[in-house]
Amino acid sequence: MGIDEKDVDRRRELFRQDRERHPETRELWKEWEQRRTVREHEVLAYPTLTLRRHADLRPDDTSPPVEPLTVGFGALGDAVALWPGSNEGGEGVVSRHGSDGRWNDRTPLSSRSPRGHVQPLPDGEVLFVDARCRRDEHNAAVYDESGRVLRTAHLGDGIEHVLTTAAGAVWTAYFDEGVFAMRGLSTHGLVRFGSDLSPQWRYPQARQTDLPVISDCYALNVAGEAAWTCAYVDFHLVNVDDARAVDHGPAPVSGASGLLVEGARAALIGASAGGRGVVTPVHLTDDGLRPAGPPRRLVLPDGAPVPTLQFARFTCRGPELHVAIGATWYRFDLDDVPTG
Repeated sequence: MGIDEKDVDRRRELFRQDRERHPETRELWKEWEQRRTVREHEVLAYPTLTLRRHADLRPDDTSPPVEPLTVGFGALGDAVALWPGSNEGGEGVVSRHGSDGRWNDRTPLSSRSPRGHVQPLPDGEVLFVDARCRRDEHNAAVYDESGRVLRTAHLGDGIEHVLTTAAGAVWTAYFDEGVFAMRGLSTHGLVRFGSDLSPQWRYPQARQTDLPVISDCYALNVAGEAAWTCAYVDFHLVNVDDARAVDHGPAPVSGASGLLVEGARAALIGASAGGRGVVTPVHLTDDGLRPAGPPRRLVLPDGAPVPTLQFARFTCRGPELHVAIGATWYRFDLDDVPTG
């Protein structure tokens, strides 16, 4: 988790191309890898915290678990998953699962949906969003309980996170290729859409000088109707409630790709330079963020390291972390993090 995990393939390719043009960069690449290796060995010595296996997701109540195309976790602790199409003639099948992990129902879709992100909406509707799109291309679609498309919209390019609220708002956060586009919604770094998929609020970026600029929104947490972010390059914890954004100050670690928060308690998940799976507890004070205990390392129930973002989907909802690895749903809670 963090910049080195999320962008490692892209970084490796850029370094490879650069080495071909500039052989002197080989030493820089070697030094970066050495620092990363040292950090990874340091992290392995941390005390561990264990993800809890919550449920096995499946397209229906009789099929064995298979890997879904995408999974999303909702504001009520529920889950929705998209599966490949079946002989029912649909262009994919969406399943719904309660907060207890049990399968509820399945719906064949009438047309091929976007497949990057999926989120539940009120009244049985489901939102699908593609992370990438061309200028003004519609990359979001809402389906009803029968699998029919109700509405589509353009939510911007370079989407890193999509999280809905119980009231139907849609919080969308963007990575650097969207933020540094020449135009469009993604240049704001964070946008809240209404249930009709029209933009309702945009992060002010440099227009509000008391807030850090979002260059790449690494971490997003949506609790209730409010959003929390920790974004590259300053990695400040920012809370947005209604139309008011508040900067709580710099995080004690950089590169966190997840955050849990409840009241004055919070925990950052992940860190740059080999800090995958590191959990750093913090306390929100009037003077900023303060460490609330030593860092620990998040692991699977068998003690194995948590996979990278390439192989796992992490969703932060208030104090709760949901992780989908293949068809397995894991959970973790802020109460599981020792402090002091």
